Amino acid sequence: MLGIEINNVDIREKNNNLKLNRFKFAEIVFVRPRGRDLTAILPSTVSEFTRVDSIKVLGVTFSRKSTVSQHASELLAACSQSLFALPTLRQHGLPADALRSILGNS
Repeated sequence: MLGIEINNVDIREKNNNLKLNRFKFAEIVFVRPRGRDLTAILPSTVSEFTRVDSIKVLGVTFSRKSTVSQHASELLAACSQSLFALPTLRQHGLPADALRSILGNS
């Protein structure tokens, strides 16, 4: 079944004059958050794709157990880095109006 879908993607790729990067393809198997983990039992469906535990699509991280903990951790880390950077920039002499433009408060 999956082989048919991959062939359809190949046909659409050729018909629309696109070139897909096969190295960026990945396989993710979604399981219930509290269910048995069958991914060790299930063989990879397509040998050329690597199986991953989480994948980032349009800035949102999806995990195989359908939880948002990894996405929330990444967002909190990015926010804390930004909050650390602002006082550091101020200490190094960045003008107040430039700091406001970084924050988006023009």
